[in-house]
Amino acid sequence: MATERIAAPRGWLEVSTRLRGWPLALVVAGVSALVLVVRYWIARRIATPWILLDEVIYSELAKSLASNGDPLVRGASISFPSLL
Repeated sequence: MATERIAAPRGWLEVSTRLRGWPLALVVAGVSALVLVVRYWIARRIATPWILLDEVIYSELAKSLASNGDPLVRGASISFPSLL
């Protein structure tokens, strides 16, 4: 019966031994910067509107209040009880 030597798995163990001499704050800052860049890159790839619906409603309310004094949204009265 021959005994075979089993190699230790590579991965996080190897990374942790490489980072052992580095200051913890530098490692945390590097990981945080990497996460920030990846999240920004993912966010830039998602198509979303720049103006959301509540901003449009409030601007329309402001225009109608300034022009005739009634709270209207595109000429129609509002159907929700809270204006602002």
